[in-house]
Amino acid sequence: MRIRFSLRTLLIGFGVFCASLAFSLRFGPHLHWRFARPKVCAGIVAIPVKPLVAPPPDGDVVTCQIGPISFELPEWMSRTFSVAGSSIMPAIPGLAPEGVDPGGVSFSGADFSGRPCHLHFRLPSPYDGFPQSTISGLPAKKVLSGARLWKEVYGAQSSDFSFGMSPSELRWHQWLLTRRSQESRDVRLLEYLWREDFECCSLTYVQDNYSSPETTICCVNWETVDRNWEGSMYFTSDSINSSHHAGWIRRALATLTIQGDPAALWKRDEATIKSLIKITSRDTPPQE
Repeated sequence: MRIRFSLRTLLIGFGVFCASLAFSLRFGPHLHWRFARPKVCAGIVAIPVKPLVAPPPDGDVVTCQIGPISFELPEWMSRTFSVAGSSIMPAIPGLAPEGVDPGGVSFSGADFSGRPCHLHFRLPSPYDGFPQSTISGLPAKKVLSGARLWKEVYGAQSSDFSFGMSPSELRWHQWLLTRRSQESRDVRLLEYLWREDFECCSLTYVQDNYSSPETTICCVNWETVDRNWEGSMYFTSDSINSSHHAGWIRRALATLTIQGDPAALWKRDEATIKSLIKITSRDTPPQE
């Protein structure tokens, strides 16, 4: 039996095919992400994100100068410090090439309750282009600084998804949640600071462990606006949610100053770094 199709039937069929194709092209990626996205990207909620506001000095404060970089610390945190010079990091086959650890200066002290606190200032190193290097197809986002990208990552959540997203908005949403799923779930707060010379973000973690109820970790990453140099500061303490610590850590970050070329601290040995450290109180004239 011969089946004949009228012109009208063919046109309707062709129209349905075109509509289905257009729908698939427009919403196919949305449907795939909505129903087949990785489980690690589901249920992600945003954490609090806010500008960093430094409180006024509390107690005796000193200025710690390390070559062209300086910042303020409580006097009790500056009494003891150690220095590590630059060293070579061996390559990890198949994972990472040989690199350079720029070294750093570690400060130690005991807080008002007698609990130990540690602050490690990692010396600057050439900017490595991460996380911008993991972005593809979104040139407007790739030009953002690392600090601004981390602000977006931790402020994103699974419920941001919408079928009304444009293709580029969906790719951005996917990148944010994928990046977030690879980071620690212990982050409680992100604070950011935009300056004319550098931009930075501060992540506060609270982790449970066996030796004490909780350990507070604050990780600060900064980079110069010309994207030539980056550095970091790490603070750890087992004092639970101490506003006292939060205050002076914010002040240390807010008073971070770069006067000169950070290259002066790159690939320096321990003796050279020690010779560049000066600690002065606010009432003492700066050392020459």
